Amino acid sequence: MIWYLGYGSNLSRARFACYVEGGTPPGARRSYAGCRDRTPPRATVALRVPGRLTFAGESTVWGGGMAFLDPDGSSQVHGRAYLLTEGQLADVAAEETRYDAQSVVAEHEGLPVVAFTRSEPLETAAPSAAYLGTILHGLADGVLAHGAAVEYLLAAPGVDLLWDRATIAALEHPAAHRG
Repeated sequence: MIWYLGYGSNLSRARFACYVEGGTPPGARRSYAGCRDRTPPRATVALRVPGRLTFAGESTVWGGGMAFLDPDGSSQVHGRAYLLTEGQLADVAAEETRYDAQSVVAEHEGLPVVAFTRSEPLETAAPSAAYLGTILHGLADGVLAHGAAVEYLLAAPGVDLLWDRATIAALEHPAAHRG
């Protein structure tokens, strides 16, 4: 067993379920086949790890910048960890093609916590409304209070290129949908 740390759209339990069970996340441009083992995560927990959340590159799933964990950042990254089998983690990694690196970022209950990120930096870019809304509502679902989640996102490089406090706070939560 291993913990997978979602710190972008995978903060949303419904969105992450598309990786495990298969389906299309609301607002996304692609569908996921699901893991070979579709057993739901054995547990989930909100975690903070050292680093900084940043948005860069271009998401083929959401449009706009993608969330990355910068392990050299001087703050903390908020995430939701899912307890998976190593096979499930490998299946999720195969779907996360823009994230070419995996790092053990913490330990929880004696097991490693793994996050996906990128080995080479990309140019900072603003995230799309659907993506940022999914992250916001994932954070507000037991990780941070809504206002704290807005402030956390506003502090991430890339967000300020397009977003301000009011527009982030007003983002609607996409309806759950699996296709």
